[in-house]
Amino acid sequence: MSRRWFLIIFWGVIITNFLAVAIIWLTKSLETGRISPYLFFYLSLWLGTGGLFGYIGFKIREKLVKKVKWPYFVGISLREGFLLALVLVFSLILGHLGKFCWWSFSIILIIPVIAEIYFLYK
Repeated sequence: MSRRWFLIIFWGVIITNFLAVAIIWLTKSLETGRISPYLFFYLSLWLGTGGLFGYIGFKIREKLVKKVKWPYFVGISLREGFLLALVLVFSLILGHLGKFCWWSFSIILIIPVIAEIYFLYK
């Protein structure tokens, strides 16, 4: 499988799963008549931890690579950071909804993250 198709399938699965949980959550909130405050909590947690993971990843890359290509490495670092944060937050959401155990779902989602990092450095 080429890297392009891998990324298309991978991002499609991630976004579809995230949207499915968001739709379930919103319909559940509409039935009760109020929007869950956890939705905003998880969204802000995702943005905050994604930015933090991206910054840490960029600093690690900056030390490992002699000549840093700023826009390229910032983009990759932020993408990986937000992806890892999405794994964390999505696992917490499913744990909150009682669908899966958070650690088992993290293991399922972390495998494609490692594969994407592998393809980036291959």
